[in-house]
Amino acid sequence: MQDDSIHISGLIGEAGLPRWVQKGLACGLLRWIAPEEALSALGDDQWRVQLWWFYAPPWSAVERQRASDDPGVNSHGWISAHRRLLAARQSTSTEVRLLSALRTPPSHLVLEALGSRLDEAPLRDSGEATADVQDDVRAGVDAVLAALQAELAQEGSVQDPVGDQLAQLHAWAAPEVWDVLEALESADWDSSHMPSMRDDVIPPDSAAVALLTALVKAGEGSPAQETALLKAHAALEQATQERSAALERATREGKAALDKAMADAQALADQAQAEKKAAAEHFESRLKEAQEEGELLLLQLHQVQEELEQLFLQAKEKDANHEKAQAENKAAADQAAQALAAAQAEAKARAAERDDKAKAL
Repeated sequence: MQDDSIHISGLIGEAGLPRWVQKGLACGLLRWIAPEEALSALGDDQWRVQLWWFYAPPWSAVERQRASDDPGVNSHGWISAHRRLLAARQSTSTEVRLLSALRTPPSHLVLEALGSRLDEAPLRDSGEATADVQDDVRAGVDAVLAALQAELAQEGSVQDPVGDQLAQLHAWAAPEVWDVLEALESADWDSSHMPSMRDDVIPPDSAAVALLTALVKAGEGSPAQETALLKAHAALEQATQERSAALERATREGKAALDKAMADAQALADQAQAEKKAAAEHFESRLKEAQEEGELLLLQLHQVQEELEQLFLQAKEKDANHEKAQAENKAAADQAAQALAAAQAEAKARAAERDDKAKAL
């Protein structure tokens, strides 16, 4: 059958549903369907609806309340029903959305899902839209969203220590419950929350043992239940002692490993400090040697510069003396040439005079 409404179901029953879902049921936006009827209908290919299945772990307050109201409720029924749901969800044509009754989904998811009701709800058998019905639907959506926002504001404020202890006990004594719960959490419609996983559960402690002891005392009227709980109590105490011993041993080993690691780290730090000091001293020594070598080279450079200056002055003086000697030699040569020329002229004149006298004779 084709149905445009959103069906609500879950083992927690109508009384265990969140207030915003109950508000949607009261407004007619949502429709309740019994869990067994919903599980059976999932096998019908013609049942094409949107099913919201609300679940809660057996140790939660809402499931504990359901168990107190119905003595026939037990973990085996919870496991069986949810295994049927998970298996049918893989092959059914029905859109199945899983929601944890212990968390509040974001308002945009709910608004998106209810938005289709704003378009479809006004259509009736006549095929005509009626403004009054549309207004009622819109008012219902607003009421659901207001209740949702109120629950979002209070989320995380309610603590359930008994449920926390029972979750620890189930992780140790009933792992098959956690197998199913983890499968539900992994397929939850709201992916914004971190899923609950058994690895996040703290192992049973003395408080869990005390809780189990109280459960044993509460079950004295049922011999079979008392025997089973006593056995579980003894096993739990043994497991607790073993865990305590393992924890103490791990603590000792961890402390020894930490002390060794700290000693090794200190030795490495001391070695690094010594190497750093030696390197600094070597650097300072080399720097001092380089400074001394630099000063010596500078002194030698000054000495060479002075010697070069002296050699330059001496060469300059020699050049000056050489030029002076050349000038004096030239002057003497000129004077000798003049004297020679005069002597030659005089000798020539005397020779001419002698020749004249000889002719005269």
